[in-house]
Amino acid sequence: MLEEERAFLDGDEHVALLRRAAALGAISFGRIDFGLKDGRPEIWEINTNPDPAIVISGEASERDDYIRPTGHRILRDALAALDDDAAHDTTITVDPTPPADDCYRGFLQRIAMRSDGPAPGGANR
Repeated sequence: MLEEERAFLDGDEHVALLRRAAALGAISFGRIDFGLKDGRPEIWEINTNPDPAIVISGEASERDDYIRPTGHRILRDALAALDDDAAHDTTITVDPTPPADDCYRGFLQRIAMRSDGPAPGGANR
């Protein structure tokens, strides 16, 4: 099984298909969770806000000695490839978050509009 995992991490057999799936979903960054059935990828989900952590559990093993550093290297190299000198000169402006009460009132109003009825919890919340 270790040799199979190594070959999978070192290869790019499914990259074209996975990139096509991301392109169809207009997703330029994310993590595709998939498995193989009859040698073909079956996608479960594409997480557009993935946690880059590589979980370490249990005792170290021969598998961990290869899989963990390889996973880190692949992630590092992918993020480095995204780096663009022009991005370093970009300024991003973020509007401040409105007060929580305003957000809650807006939420209740949207619910009322969808249901053509009064907002849940009364109009004065």
